[in-house]
Amino acid sequence: MMALRLIGVAYLAWLAGGAFRDARRGVSLGAAAREGAWFRQGLVVNLTNPRMALFFLAFLLRFVLGVCFMVMGYVVDTAVGLLAGTLQRRLAPTSSAARTLSLVYLCLAAVVAWELVAALGAW
Repeated sequence: MMALRLIGVAYLAWLAGGAFRDARRGVSLGAAAREGAWFRQGLVVNLTNPRMALFFLAFLLRFVLGVCFMVMGYVVDTAVGLLAGTLQRRLAPTSSAARTLSLVYLCLAAVVAWELVAALGAW
C-alpha cells in the first residue's frame, strides 16, 4: 500500500513539473486542452486509479453479466414458449395427449413425494 502511495506522489510531482514547465513557456490551458493533453492525462489517471478499477470490476462486470444472463434467458424462454405453443397446437386435438400429460404430472408428483419422504427420513 505504501508503494502505491509513493507512486501516486511521484505522479503528482511529475504533473506539477509539467504544469510548471508549461507556465514558464507561456502555454495557456486552452492550448493544452486543444492538443488533447488534458484528456490523455485524465485517461491515464482513471486507468491507473485502483479505486476506479475496483469500481468497474465490482459494478460494470456485474452489469454486463446481468445483461448477458437476461439475454440468454430471453432467448431460452422464447424458444421454450414457441416449442410449447407448437406442441399444444399439434397435440390438443388428440385425447391421448391429455392422458400423457396426466401421467407426466403423476410421475412428477411421485418424484417430489419420494424426495420429501427421503428428506424427512434423514431428518
